[in-house]
Amino acid sequence: MNEQDFLNDNDVQSFIKWAVNFIPNWQKQHWVRNSRFSPGFQFSCNGIEDAANQYIWQTSWSDPNTNQIYNVHDLSSTLNLLSYFRQVIINPTTTIDGCEAVLNWGNVYGALSFIKSHVGLSQYINDCKIRLALNNVDISNLNFIQKMDSGMTKIHSIVSDDGLVIYDSRVAAAINELIKIWAQSHNNNFVPHILLMGCSNGRGGLIRRPNLPGINYPHLFNQNSTNWTSYAIKTSWVMKNILENTELFTNLDFWTRMMYFQAGLFMIGYDLRQTTQNSHRIALNQNNVQNQNEQNQANNNQNLQDYGTTAPLLICSADGNTQNYRSEEHTSELQSPCNLVCRLLLEKK
Repeated sequence: MNEQDFLNDNDVQSFIKWAVNFIPNWQKQHWVRNSRFSPGFQFSCNGIEDAANQYIWQTSWSDPNTNQIYNVHDLSSTLNLLSYFRQVIINPTTTIDGCEAVLNWGNVYGALSFIKSHVGLSQYINDCKIRLALNNVDISNLNFIQKMDSGMTKIHSIVSDDGLVIYDSRVAAAINELIKIWAQSHNNNFVPHILLMGCSNGRGGLIRRPNLPGINYPHLFNQNSTNWTSYAIKTSWVMKNILENTELFTNLDFWTRMMYFQAGLFMIGYDLRQTTQNSHRIALNQNNVQNQNEQNQANNNQNLQDYGTTAPLLICSADGNTQNYRSEEHTSELQSPCNLVCRLLLEKK
């Protein structure tokens, strides 16, 4: 299936036609809790442009060659840093350094061993860039993708020329929520298979799987690289077509418009519940016992002897039921350099 095949689907056409009118005024609010990447604040947006303007991801990076320190916090400074990363990655002599920098920026390390051990990494990334071009890619032929996860999706997006989306848990949450609202607005509460994409909840009770009775969303972090890549491509096709039919983020080149669009989705997808600071705290208190179970499970994972097995986490969903999967945030923590054993476990899997 190529872009035109996708856009010719009746359900896709219906969804995009609806989204063109809905997205500019999409209203969403939730509490963003305090972390090293963001201060705690009440997020509230009136449209995707408003959401993008509130983008925040606080981090810093030191260029090992020049010792220049990049401090980023908002979308403008982030895009400047990503543009620099792009130049480092496409330079064959610094590809590994650039990819590692992207993983550090995103705080996701699952692809670290893949990057360091891959012979011909620069050529591989360049080949993928060409074959993942949105105008030409065929999602029925993605076997050339050797690895896709929360880190590699960032790398492939940064080097793309046409705005291939970073398909992480927050963007996944937002696009699936958007599709859910469309389905509900058509009074059928049914998501067609072509628009059913992977998503997974966040750690600490963050809800990133839409609540739609009868719809079993694929767990993103249990998907193979081919499926993960197809979600990123289909989401990018949707975004591209919406931008071509609206005046969102005007006066920017198309790649930058795509980046702004995904920044808005990133902010909306933080937590799909409508929460305030107090209601968020209540939800966290209700999950205290469950969170302790998660930590105990993480500790147990370090003692596993079978490197091909990782025990699932039990995360409490919005309806109080538990679900087995690894969240992006928890995976990131287990894969940090200071936790080598668990990183090896996850990489082996």
